Amino acid sequence: MKNTARILIFIIPLFLIIGCGNKTVFEKNIKFGNEGWNRFTKLSFDFEINNPDIRYDIFIEVKIKEDYPEQFIPLYLKADYSNGETRSDKYSVKIKDNYNRFLKEPKDGLRQYSDCIQKGKKFPKAGKYQYEFEQGTSRLVIKGIEEINFKIMKSKITD
Repeated sequence: MKNTARILIFIIPLFLIIGCGNKTVFEKNIKFGNEGWNRFTKLSFDFEINNPDIRYDIFIEVKIKEDYPEQFIPLYLKADYSNGETRSDKYSVKIKDNYNRFLKEPKDGLRQYSDCIQKGKKFPKAGKYQYEFEQGTSRLVIKGIEEINFKIMKSKITD
């Protein structure tokens, strides 16, 4: 009985430490399928920041099919902050090299790209935020994008 109690005293904190290792604060996937992403369709990500005292890393992850035609995915960001501010920026995820060859090998028929678009981001206060993305290609509809994942993680950067 004493040995069982000792083992439990060791194992329970170990599970708590392993369980707390996940640093993802917010994550949302948007799937496109065969219809593609229309230039006027905005991808909206609503999230809440509970701890403005720490920094965050913000990622865009993209899954691309073989028929994706462009070298980059240009993205326009409009960010609405809980303090009433609005900010905008432009990002791009590089998909192909200068010779139009994909930079990543396919896995299960898709190529996955991940870009940290904001590293060590500090939000001004706790509250609700919205990041809204539009695709910035010259095409009305861009095909070949299977999925876009927006992810916020706690950063290793500290003040």
